Amino acid sequence: MAWCWHLLSPIDSLKAQTQFQLKTVWNRSIIKTLYRGYGLVLASTVPLTATYFISMETSKKLLPLQEGPVKEFLAGVLAQTMASVMFTPRDVIKERMQVQHLQNTTTDKYDKAWDALKFVWKTEGAKGLFRGYFQTLTLWSLYGGFYLVAFRETKQLARKLGYYRQEAYLPSHIIMLCAAISASCAALATNPLDVLKLHYQCKPETDTLTLFKDLTKTHGVTVWLRGATQRILWVAPRTTITFTVYEFCKKQLCIQ
Repeated sequence: MAWCWHLLSPIDSLKAQTQFQLKTVWNRSIIKTLYRGYGLVLASTVPLTATYFISMETSKKLLPLQEGPVKEFLAGVLAQTMASVMFTPRDVIKERMQVQHLQNTTTDKYDKAWDALKFVWKTEGAKGLFRGYFQTLTLWSLYGGFYLVAFRETKQLARKLGYYRQEAYLPSHIIMLCAAISASCAALATNPLDVLKLHYQCKPETDTLTLFKDLTKTHGVTVWLRGATQRILWVAPRTTITFTVYEFCKKQLCIQ
């Protein structure tokens, strides 16, 4: 799945810049910034993904609920609660690298992820690395919950429309279609939270409520849809490939 992250990393950077700058300005300098934070993302992909899926499957087994949308949603929330402990510092470093050229500084503060880590630790301490933890948790918990519910329901619909047995594994192309539809809907629904999280993590001198008021007042309610297209183009393929591979592995290991 590493190649997927390699291809999608520029879209992630473009999404962050679109949401942060709040206006689209195309020039050659943008191209140089599209892979900022890529190394950090690539290095953290495997442990973060593993943590999420292990937590999700464990939650499904431990939750004393019947199979259904509620259980899927809660499993997604609990899985993200664990993963966000590692996601948050990664996102703080990555996003500040992605948008630093848009901030009011004469020169970039960091060339590499290690430079950004040292700068945040020196100026803000551990609190800076975990800035936006609850925003990250809320964003991706809701995304994960919405996605898992939609993924389950679209698979159920596919079984009915394709006359697949309830206990049968769906073909990979059906799984990919269900995952893509579910991920796109979840990404669009949670885009406002993504915009707010990005600004909060990249502006350590402000708070969430003030940011919400200022952004809405200055740019109108449409500000919360900024970068939605880029977010869908970034999240949907990534989630589709991840969950298709995940379902394939479960099928090979005969795990229900």
